[in-house]
Formats: sequence, structure tokens, C-alpha cells
Amino acid sequence: MEKLMLLFLMCCSSLAFAQKYEAFSEQSDSDSKKILNNLRAKYEAYKGLRARYSLVIRSSEKEEKQQGEVMQQGNKYRIEYGGNLLVSDGETVWTYTKSINEVQINTYSPEENEDEWLSPDKILKVYENEDDFLVSPPLENDSECAIEMKPRSEDTEFFKIRITISKANNELRQVIIFGHHNLRYTFDIEEIKSASIASAYFKFDKSKYPGVEEIDLRED
Repeated sequence: MEKLMLLFLMCCSSLAFAQKYEAFSEQSDSDSKKILNNLRAKYEAYKGLRARYSLVIRSSEKEEKQQGEVMQQGNKYRIEYGGNLLVSDGETVWTYTKSINEVQINTYSPEENEDEWLSPDKILKVYENEDDFLVSPPLENDSECAIEMKPRSEDTEFFKIRITISKANNELRQVIIFGHHNLRYTFDIEEIKSASIASAYFKFDKSKYPGVEEIDLRED
């Protein structure tokens, strides 16, 4: 779950596009890349970013709903969902699980972290490496534009990501992760805005979690 929670700029709404969306070729679409570049430029201009979102997890057996909040500044991020917490100050990553009152502590290491591309500052850059991803042509209606990104490798937890962008204000409105075995993660952004965020928010404050068990997985 923590891997997919890092896809924080996500939203879920019922979109009525006119055709099935599977239009991939052997090269990423240039129009889609322009749209993604414009979107990324907007958010990169923010000093910090704060967003509220909802998440729906669907499988063949059940449906689960969650609410959460994300804060991001550079490579620092804080994601709260259902009382759980995933936070990094760019050097250390804390993963807090409410149900067992436990926090795992790891070293932040982009070079070794296979899920680093899923972090908040990477999600809009995945299309740049066509050795790993293909980007489909945009599919549009009057108010929104949808773009899909497909990993070339079959050895991933998902087979497709679809993002939806509002035409009116050039904001990310939807990201859906299509997993294997009929598993789907759909994120709704309820609010997204520029914010100045104090550095303390990007660290785990154990004083706020009485009795928390700390599991330090960092190497000495």
C-alpha cells in the first residue's frame, strides 16, 4: 500500500469519454508529452504543495474507501491516510501503521529504492524514459483530458496508469492505477494548492504517538 500511496496527486471521478482507451504505439505521443510538461511546470513552480484526496481501492471481492492529505516540498513529503503516515525529510523515511502503533524507519535512498519513481516529485516524469514507459495520445471531452502511461516491463505491480487533467485550470483531476488481478486504485483530489510548509512536518514526531514501537531498519 505504501508504494501506491506515493502516487499522491490523484483523483477519482466518473468520466464519460467516448471510446475505450488503449491507444498505445511503440513511441510516446508528442501531444500528450506537451500536456504533461505543462502540468508538471505548474506544480514545479509551487514552493510547496498541499492536497486533500480520497482513495477507492477496488478488487473482485471488495471495495475500500479512504481519505488522506499530502504535503510535498522538493523531495520531502508527508502523506496521511486513515491514521497512518508516510513521511520523509529527504534523508529518512518513516512509515507509521496505526493499527499496531508501529513506525518503521528507513534511509531515503533514491538509487536503491525501486519505488522512487512513485514519489510525489517523480509521478509526472515517468513518461520521459521511453525505455520504461509508453504514453498514449490524449483522449478529450469538453472539460477534461486523459492520458495513459504503460510500463514496457511486465514485471510491475500494475499494467497501466491513467491521469486526467482539467482543461479549465490545468490541474490534475484523476489518477487511476490499474493493477493485476482486477485490482484498481483510484485517487480523487478534493483540493490542491501551493503552500509554504515548515520542515517539522517532514519528520516523524513520536511524542504525538504515545507508546509507539520504533523499528529502525537503517544500517549503522
